[in-house]
Amino acid sequence: MFSGRGLSSLDMGKKPIVVGGVVGILLLITIAFVTGGPSSSAITVRRVKSVHSGGLVTANFEMTNHTTNNYVVYMWWVEARMGSVWKRCFDLRPRPFLQLYSHGAQISTLAMTNLPTGSRLRLRMGVSKELAGLETLFPRLRLRFQDGQISLNPFDKRTKVFGVPTQIVSDEFVEPESNHIGQGRSDR
Repeated sequence: MFSGRGLSSLDMGKKPIVVGGVVGILLLITIAFVTGGPSSSAITVRRVKSVHSGGLVTANFEMTNHTTNNYVVYMWWVEARMGSVWKRCFDLRPRPFLQLYSHGAQISTLAMTNLPTGSRLRLRMGVSKELAGLETLFPRLRLRFQDGQISLNPFDKRTKVFGVPTQIVSDEFVEPESNHIGQGRSDR
């Protein structure tokens, strides 16, 4: 009935199944942690002020993190509402990212041209959560194969690893017509 082998030894045919099962479980755990992007109220963005000068609009946007996680914010473009659809009207890329710390806020100033006045506008961005522990394992593997410079240790704190960006949008706002001198100011 017993083959005389110890309980810890497995047939060679069973080892790949066990390894595959362990990798599968780690993958499911990672997906559970990584796919949960911020909820719609986790990161809020609103335009707080804008100044018009000729065709240039300089707008301040306040970004607030309502979570205990750190995020990176990538500003992509401004969209204008045309009927029932949103159309890109000013591209902000390439633009450096902003670090938004736990329960923190930042103000970003954007200089834009040719924004439609009187139309509903919004800022579209991507936000990536800073990952920690085991949730960094698969992103580290991907980065290691791309770049070769990152540690595979999921608990290494020297390198920050961020998740896939989740798209968010700011509160809607309207840029009013400039006054007759060509300059104007809009506060909310």
